[in-house]
Amino acid sequence: MPKSFSTNTSQTPESSPTSCSFQKNFIDYALSIFRHSKNPNIYIFNSLIRALADNSYFMTSISYFLVMLRSNIRPNTLTFPFVLKSTAALQEGWLGMQIHTQIFKSCLLRDRLVLLYLVDMYAKVGLLESASQVFDESSQWGDEARSTLLWNVLINGHCKVGKWVKAMELFEVMPEKYGSTWSTLINGLMKAGEINRAMELWDSVEERNVVSWTTMINGFSQNGQHEKALSMFTKMLEEGVEPNDQTIVCALLDCAKAGALDTGTRIHDYILSNGFTLNKGITAALVDIACRAHKNIQMAEYASEKLLELEPKHPGGYVFLSNVYAGAGKWQEVERVRTKMKNKGVAKDPGWSYIEIDGQVTSFVAGDHFHDRSDEIHLKLDEITKNARESGYMPETEWVLHNIEEEEKESSLGSHSKKLALAFALIAGDDLKVIRIVKNLKICGDCHSLMKYASKMTKRDIVVRDIKRFHHFKNGSCSCQDYW
Repeated sequence: MPKSFSTNTSQTPESSPTSCSFQKNFIDYALSIFRHSKNPNIYIFNSLIRALADNSYFMTSISYFLVMLRSNIRPNTLTFPFVLKSTAALQEGWLGMQIHTQIFKSCLLRDRLVLLYLVDMYAKVGLLESASQVFDESSQWGDEARSTLLWNVLINGHCKVGKWVKAMELFEVMPEKYGSTWSTLINGLMKAGEINRAMELWDSVEERNVVSWTTMINGFSQNGQHEKALSMFTKMLEEGVEPNDQTIVCALLDCAKAGALDTGTRIHDYILSNGFTLNKGITAALVDIACRAHKNIQMAEYASEKLLELEPKHPGGYVFLSNVYAGAGKWQEVERVRTKMKNKGVAKDPGWSYIEIDGQVTSFVAGDHFHDRSDEIHLKLDEITKNARESGYMPETEWVLHNIEEEEKESSLGSHSKKLALAFALIAGDDLKVIRIVKNLKICGDCHSLMKYASKMTKRDIVVRDIKRFHHFKNGSCSCQDYW
């Protein structure tokens, strides 16, 4: 068994004394139940493998799948989807092929869910020939085996690697082209930056529904064309198509990115006058508009109030308002909000990052000095930062929301948990082709900037999963195109 798939899971993120997040405690509890099970059965294994995969403990999920096989417990249709999900996230195509063999031996290839995840795995790891082969072989079980989702997965996979001709060929021979398929192809083109091709396809869509409109709006957003996204949103309203919550969120985030505060205010008025519920997604988007970049205190106070109405005990509303006040230099107001949090017994979730190397998961918090190799880690981070500065990197001190001097702000930025995890990966994971870091909060702009420089300097891909999305850093660029 390869070293990277060791089943040693004694050092899990939740073992860190500095972490108390729900996600990590949940996984810790799940592992505890498993370890106290004398004879774990298929149901316990499936539950654990799924929980680990759903919480991004991909390597550990695979490890327990291997334990399951060694325990002579036969996987079923509820096992393989989540093992394949972990394999795709780890970008381990060779492992996917071995799991494919296990599926074949288990006679489960005809299961629609297993088949979907298998094709999706091959597409995501870049083995499109294998994905197409599995897809083609499924025809022997009849058209009912090929769900619309299966077609969409294969089409999207070809879009991601720029094989537009093949994607269009698949699209043309589909027995039935539902709206979701049109949207899948447009979304795939947009994600690959092929905006003109997406527009050409959009012009061919005869029946445009809220999903297809939202796909276009989101596509422009992903490519940094926020004004076009807002223009598309306006056109959608003019044509009488009613937006859904996701459309509203996309439009509000575009307002935030474009600095279009007036447009954001009008969309807010539209929300109130058309009976939309201010749910977490919409309220969070309003928060982004009122963020410290715009220093709109009035809107920030309004958005914070709405957040607290939805979840009075959630720290997000308080932390957001505190950050806005800090960004505007209103330190007395910052202190007032923090005192209010303390009096109400509301605590901010501590930020942490973790990385998995050789089956061992290591967790970090900002300014962490608990690790045995702490001195080495901080020296390596200093080296990364120094080299990045020489290449043009400048610490973005506006991301430090404390009333301290500029030099101290730079020092504070230097010890963020993601950077420590990166430094540890560079000294402990020499054979890592891809550095994978998981973060429980949204990545800050300064860490995002340094990761781009680090990916170019080290010639390694860096993948950071924060609370909102995956960031794939490669050769100095990020998959989010600096939009997150």
